[in-house]
Amino acid sequence: MIAKHLSQALSQVLPANLSSNTLLKGSIGSLGLKVINTVAVFVYSLLLARVLSVKDYGLYEYVMAWMMLLSVPAVFGLDKFMVREVSSLAAQRHWSRLRGLIAWSFTMVLGTSALVIAILGALAWWRSGQGNSQLSLLFWIGCIFLPATALMTTAEGFLKGLHHITIGQLPTLFVRPITAISLFGGVVLFSTIEVNTRVALFVYMAAVLTAFLVSFFLMIRKLPPQLKGLASDYAMGAWTRHSVPLMINTSLYMLNSRVGVLVLGSIGQPEAAGVYAIALKVSDLVAFVLVAVSVALAPTFSKLYTERNSQELQRTYTRSTQLIFLVSLPIVLGLVVLGQWLLGIFGAAYVSGYGPLLVLALGQVIALAVGPVGILLTMTNFEQYAVLGFSVGVVVNIALCLILAPTMGVMGAAVAATVSALVWNTVLALITFQKLELFVSIFQRPRSQ
Repeated sequence: MIAKHLSQALSQVLPANLSSNTLLKGSIGSLGLKVINTVAVFVYSLLLARVLSVKDYGLYEYVMAWMMLLSVPAVFGLDKFMVREVSSLAAQRHWSRLRGLIAWSFTMVLGTSALVIAILGALAWWRSGQGNSQLSLLFWIGCIFLPATALMTTAEGFLKGLHHITIGQLPTLFVRPITAISLFGGVVLFSTIEVNTRVALFVYMAAVLTAFLVSFFLMIRKLPPQLKGLASDYAMGAWTRHSVPLMINTSLYMLNSRVGVLVLGSIGQPEAAGVYAIALKVSDLVAFVLVAVSVALAPTFSKLYTERNSQELQRTYTRSTQLIFLVSLPIVLGLVVLGQWLLGIFGAAYVSGYGPLLVLALGQVIALAVGPVGILLTMTNFEQYAVLGFSVGVVVNIALCLILAPTMGVMGAAVAATVSALVWNTVLALITFQKLELFVSIFQRPRSQ
């Protein structure tokens, strides 16, 4: 229902020639899956926080933050590159090149995954020699995560490139979290083993492997029949050149979202890392609408820019940002009023994260007020400037977190994240005005401009 209402609202925002049934119906599937995923991830985090100690949960989030970050170079930017390249090659009916792209991409992912695992294994071995054998073991378990995640997201990019948008996201947004909830619930209810960080990681790795198998099955089912019996044609140099910037952009975004957990875990405060991780997950509810609606807005931005219709692009951006802000505002107010209660659901130890939660929510409000500016720059061929903005934000976030977290703990990490959000959104807004002459905010563009 949420997805349907948002899509109907978008039809009032988008230009008449773009608010087609295809676009809106395509967004309904993505929005619906995003709703399910948000609820499932929230439930899974709740189960983990209630069953594990605060320290064990903090260690779990710390290891998972590293695994998610390291999965980006393992994927090598091919998840996003495949969307664009597969769509283009299929439209041109260049089946030999498409066959070559599939073979090259999966070979590349396996190779980069092996390299990342080798580096991670060496670090884990070194840490075990420093007397931290427990953390080293957790990282070794996490190694299972990397190749399965990388292959799954690459298969997702392939399916999206063939316009199977909803099916492509099914393994990641539905199968993985639902399997994790089912397996962890089964272990808690029917097993006699002690449930700790290692068990939680094994459960999640099993869920990732299940989702990977589903994604691989779906990809095989959706392979174009024209690929059978063809010789592969390769353009490895061009493919590599285009993949690297996408990998850097995704790495920066992933790093920026997990700086607090990584720093708190690295300075020996796993309990603080756990509290911060829960506060961050709850604050992410504010950004749900922004992330979900961007799926429908991205092709619209691209089409209007290609048509050089800057007036309509300005109108669409401003009104969609206003829509996102208005729909998200009740969520922000809900966190202010019910934040302590929500954190208390995870356990009494997490209520201390209420102050940091409000600070993190402020950072989300800043992002809402500016709108999906990163998507706008990427869809208008200025992705290199999006990388610049994210880079500035990451540097600010890391520097402030290293300064504030050792003394202020969770609050220090939250302040660093919010200041970072203010900085990179401001930088991207200025770049957008300079390059596109667009005014990005919830407010109407000043008439004098």
